[in-house]
Amino acid sequence: MLELVAQEASNSQLDWIIRTSGLGGLFVVMTSLVVFVLTIVVVIRGRGPIVGPTLVLLLHGPFAMSIMWFLKSLIASFSVLAMSDQAVVSASVWAEALSEALLLPFEALLLTIPSYLVAVIALLVRSLGRSSDGSLESTATGR
Repeated sequence: MLELVAQEASNSQLDWIIRTSGLGGLFVVMTSLVVFVLTIVVVIRGRGPIVGPTLVLLLHGPFAMSIMWFLKSLIASFSVLAMSDQAVVSASVWAEALSEALLLPFEALLLTIPSYLVAVIALLVRSLGRSSDGSLESTATGR
């Protein structure tokens, strides 16, 4: 009974995600962390009209990285399928190849959500803090 429980625990969804992500998953996680830190820096230190376009450029970094690894994974999967000796490949093989390829873009979208929230909230606060003449109001000094 304990062996069955141990086997089920080793076949968990999280274990599959970690094994499947591999080096690409590490790059996506690192890119997401760097983008999150840079988003905070741009929001705090950014001045002028360049903040919005900078955030738009930054926030797509993890997804762009995952698309590169997605294509690499698809190429590897299809080359293995093309070299198989079987004339007809079963649907489970196709499903496994596509699920592994689609994992990294999904991870990138999930890991980018905090950066998007920081950017949206900060830009909303920044836009609400502007006076009618377009300059930033100073809320700290009370003027």
